[in-house]
Amino acid sequence: MSSSAASPAKIPRSFWQRLNGAPIPPARLLAAYPVMFSISGLIASRVALSGLPSTLLGAIFTRFVSAENVPLAALATLHLQAYLFTVIPAVVGRATIGKGLDNNYPREQKKLVTGLAARLQALHENTLESFAGYAAAILVARITNVPLDIQTNFSLYIVLGRLLYAATYVFDLGTPRSIAYVSCSTAALALYGYSLLPGFDGFLRGLVRA
Repeated sequence: MSSSAASPAKIPRSFWQRLNGAPIPPARLLAAYPVMFSISGLIASRVALSGLPSTLLGAIFTRFVSAENVPLAALATLHLQAYLFTVIPAVVGRATIGKGLDNNYPREQKKLVTGLAARLQALHENTLESFAGYAAAILVARITNVPLDIQTNFSLYIVLGRLLYAATYVFDLGTPRSIAYVSCSTAALALYGYSLLPGFDGFLRGLVRA
């Protein structure tokens, strides 16, 4: 399935094109990105502070670890996303071209993939690139004794956001993918804020209520 595939049935093509995202001129990008960053940050903060991530995933995680270790379990989940859950589809995608997976020259082969296989490869690479930042934010929050509910909800928000990010990559939804990516980044930045800035909680809650 390539990015030029026909739009799904019963969805007006103009709507699908707007959702998927056309190429953005540089001048418009400079104006649009700060707006998207702000909106995505507010979404991440509002959802995390509401406790929804714990409601959705907390019971699953606490079946395996104690409540105080859920943030570290979220970190482990992000690690698995980066080094297992996304690498397998990417490798399978590369194996669909030519005569199969070229394990002697994998980096050369991945340059040849297109369509869904290319998106799976890009998803894997972005997941690898993003993992270090998320890991550092979660660990810094742990070391500096950020309140456990904050650690838990923001780290689980990142897990949920990355699952959404993966889905939008698979289905080639450019704009929702960008929103999911930026919202996860702002959730990580919020953890840094809680770790390093006195009064950050009041500041963030004031923004969310505004």
